[in-house]
Amino acid sequence: MQSQTDTNRPLYNSAIGVFDSSPDTSLILLLDMKSNGAAMWSLLQQQLEHFRQKDWLSYWDCRNRRFVSRPLTVVVTGNAPFEMVEANSTHRDIFYDAPLDDIQNPRYTVENSYYASTSMQASVGWPPAGRFTPRQIKSIKKQISIATEKRLKARYWNTPNWPISVRNSVWSFLIRSGVGVLNVDDLFELD
Repeated sequence: MQSQTDTNRPLYNSAIGVFDSSPDTSLILLLDMKSNGAAMWSLLQQQLEHFRQKDWLSYWDCRNRRFVSRPLTVVVTGNAPFEMVEANSTHRDIFYDAPLDDIQNPRYTVENSYYASTSMQASVGWPPAGRFTPRQIKSIKKQISIATEKRLKARYWNTPNWPISVRNSVWSFLIRSGVGVLNVDDLFELD
């Protein structure tokens, strides 16, 4: 990011991201804490300090109640400690991956979360015979709608990956339904 910023300084007033064709787009760093998130928290804070000092981390400006985008947006998931995300009440630069299947919970807001994610299989189930049931469609659309209202990006993981026709059908349905980010393993199949 430093070389991108130095190279393009005459064109931009602030640090720019890693994408040449879209320098204002923030790179999302999704950190999946597999073990004790509380024990990892101080290490994460230390590792991010360099980026924090350069003002490269997106943050929630608690005083002015607004999200400020920077070249890098950090989101924690898995066993990440929600209470530690919320602990900084003035300048929050680590965001939570809220549970999409509990998105109605008022504790998850744009002030502390960036994504709202869930396992598709656990939350609504995979589409039987390759097609979602009306009940599944209603659940998915409701989850995405609530996340969007909260200004969070809905994300489903553990979606079907085979057969290919079912996988592609699920991807298309999620995109049409307004999912915030598509969780995929095969980038070449996206078009």
